[in-house]
Amino acid sequence: NKIHARKCEIKELTSKEFNDFCMNNHIQGRLNSSIRLGLVYNQQLVCVIGFNKHKKYDYECTRFCNMLNINVVGGASKLFSYFIKKYNPKSVLSYADRRYSDGGLYKTLGFKLN
Repeated sequence: NKIHARKCEIKELTSKEFNDFCMNNHIQGRLNSSIRLGLVYNQQLVCVIGFNKHKKYDYECTRFCNMLNINVVGGASKLFSYFIKKYNPKSVLSYADRRYSDGGLYKTLGFKLN
């Protein structure tokens, strides 16, 4: 199932909303994030991204996931662009678990592989 991000609204999430969504939809479950953003489609949360401050880098992207069996086309880009505009970070770090992902999403978002 596909949903286009342009049809979704950005919402700043509570810790409970974010963690409940991650527990149900992310392979590694919840992880506390200080900045929690989501995309809502037809009053339903369908995509989330989370960030924390980082010691070496300005921020770390700690979680990103779509609702199970839903592909939110452009969801990561829409949420990451909102984050960049609102928080104006100097640098952002993230990791991809290579057992489940090749990290292609991060290339799409403009991250550089280290």
